[in-house]
Amino acid sequence: MNRGFLIIALFLAIGIGMYYYLQPQGGGIASGDTVDVIIQNRHMEPSVIRTEKSSTITLVFRTDEEGTVLVEDYNITAVTALGRSIDMTIPARRSGTFPIVMYPLSAPKQKIQIGTLEVAEPRRGW
Repeated sequence: MNRGFLIIALFLAIGIGMYYYLQPQGGGIASGDTVDVIIQNRHMEPSVIRTEKSSTITLVFRTDEEGTVLVEDYNITAVTALGRSIDMTIPARRSGTFPIVMYPLSAPKQKIQIGTLEVAEPRRGW
């Protein structure tokens, strides 16, 4: 009877371990999350935004300069204003690394890379 109990406990432990092994691993910002982003002196903090494909995230920009913020290759823009928070919702439909650039109002033709959006394929296991 003890041997039967040990075998059942072993298979139960293996089953629980496999369940957790096959769960998606965290790849940054989860779908539905909001991230506060500060743009100061033409630098973004955090400088890299990581999420997984098929997630939708919202970036809330606060900046010390007016201009247009663009996620390249996604063609999603937000116009920043002093003293106001501006939201940008990003549906991460493609994986890859995408520059986040700013076109300052004071020099609208000047393109400044201020950060990066990294969209990873959903991972399983380790």
